[in-house]
Amino acid sequence: MEYSETKPISIIKVRHNTKSTILDYVATEKELDFFLEDAFVNKFYVTPKELKELLIGFCVSEGLINPYKEGLEISFQKKNKELIAKAKIKKENAFILKKGQFQENKISIQKIFYLSEVFEENSCLFRKTGCFHVAAIFKDKELLAVSEDIGRYNAIDKVIGKLLLRQISPEGKILVVSCRVFRNILSKVQKLGIKLVISRGAPTYEAIEFANFHEITLIGFLKRGTFNIYTHAWRIKDE
Repeated sequence: MEYSETKPISIIKVRHNTKSTILDYVATEKELDFFLEDAFVNKFYVTPKELKELLIGFCVSEGLINPYKEGLEISFQKKNKELIAKAKIKKENAFILKKGQFQENKISIQKIFYLSEVFEENSCLFRKTGCFHVAAIFKDKELLAVSEDIGRYNAIDKVIGKLLLRQISPEGKILVVSCRVFRNILSKVQKLGIKLVISRGAPTYEAIEFANFHEITLIGFLKRGTFNIYTHAWRIKDE
């Protein structure tokens, strides 16, 4: 079930002392009520696309299902202006067929700047409206998946769900986000074995403490030519 994620509207733009009427694009949002095994779990305010990916990523990152042992069967229906999603846990359809061999990899400074460029190039809805959070997962320099949503947690859950639908484990991958990093964001990705989180925004003190304890390398304020390393800098190579 997909809807348009943006809509055009006419606005009055003010530049200095001059007003002009222009066409602009704004984000849309929907309410989504989610039921798992007939029990109400959460109400989402969400960009109305990649909804299946959202719910899969949410269930896995919140520990509601085990992706190595379980899958989800999801159905959607519309009720007035709201959307309703109902999911059943399927033991025979695990998202990840087998646990891979985790390898701890280091990454160079120049490679992080490269990831930043790819991230910017793929932030299409943000450039169009300025209203979207962006989350992307990389394997080394390869972009595996990217998602945009009005909600930061939604964007992260969607990009995780995209990987799981392709039966790719997030373990050992690199997460790049546009938002500020809170402790509960790191709690989501720590469950999945992600050890490198890069943000264009700032982390909280509690997020830094969490990352340090769980051996996550946390990078913030990624811009062109600069970033801050807050924890476990040994993963970042100079060359």
